[in-house]
Amino acid sequence: MRRPLLTIATAAAIGTTLVGCGGSDDVAGGCSPGPTVEVGGTDALKFDADSYDSTKGCVEFVFVNEGSTPHTLLIKNVKDFKLSIGNEDKGAVDLEPGAYTMFCDIAGHEEAGMIAELTVS
Repeated sequence: MRRPLLTIATAAAIGTTLVGCGGSDDVAGGCSPGPTVEVGGTDALKFDADSYDSTKGCVEFVFVNEGSTPHTLLIKNVKDFKLSIGNEDKGAVDLEPGAYTMFCDIAGHEEAGMIAELTVS
């Protein structure tokens, strides 16, 4: 009887480890990446553009640090999507058509202007 419980506990631990993995290639909602949006973060506490465009579906984001200041990339009202850069991070999220606001949630960055619009058609 102990062997099945040990097997179940081991499988649960491995599953928890795999689900909890972060970093590059995160895919929110289990979608397969389609269009790609490249976003740069600068030491001036800005993204490399004021606006970005994509088509609907599973959008892959490639977030690259163009300086030395760490940054994050989130999309307002989109759950389970956050990229962080020292150098580069990437991930994907399924998006419907609409206007979205991207921002950095590191203290003071959004207030300094680290926001950008994302238009999904």
